[in-house]
Amino acid sequence: MVKEPHISHNGSGAAEPPDMAAQRKATYARLFRKFVWLTILCSLVPLLLVGWGINLHYTRFARERMLNFFETQVEDHRKIIEMFLNEHSSKLQLIAQTHTRDEIIEPGALQTAFEVFNKDLWSLTDLGVIGEHGYHLAYAGPYDLWSRNYAKEFWFTQVMQKGLYISDMFMGFRKEPHFIIAVTQSNGDQKWILRATINTEAFRALVENVRIGKT
Repeated sequence: MVKEPHISHNGSGAAEPPDMAAQRKATYARLFRKFVWLTILCSLVPLLLVGWGINLHYTRFARERMLNFFETQVEDHRKIIEMFLNEHSSKLQLIAQTHTRDEIIEPGALQTAFEVFNKDLWSLTDLGVIGEHGYHLAYAGPYDLWSRNYAKEFWFTQVMQKGLYISDMFMGFRKEPHFIIAVTQSNGDQKWILRATINTEAFRALVENVRIGKT
């Protein structure tokens, strides 16, 4: 028995050749694949855009938060440094204003002032009284500076002109990094300098231990 070739019928009932039926199926398959890819694309693109937007926003937010954190840190350090320097400058000025030159250079007087200054925090390395010609008149501290003349040093000319001078870090005669606070006082025609060398280790520890708050 010979099989008759299968002939597809379209919706109107007319017979459809086999090659047209195969072509129609291939067209449907292509359309289906396109539909699937279009569906996937329409689903993924919004997700990718949302993800990109969230990432962009978070990156900007994180950067701003980090910048704000460092700005706060710098500002807090600036305040603690300013407070430290103002407090020590005021203490030096008080010592200079409550003593005449002859009183502060009496044996033991400057050493007592040095120890009182360092009572709560050992913040000074040394304390010196320097005359208007640049030599020490009294000294409390660990260095041998009696023979040193400071008349040509930058800080000396600055404090003699301004009455108060806070230096940058420098080496000086002791060949060690340090900075000073110096004030002047006059008793009649006698002008003298009270100079304090800041303990750099104590100062650094104070600044490093500043609490910035919650992070």
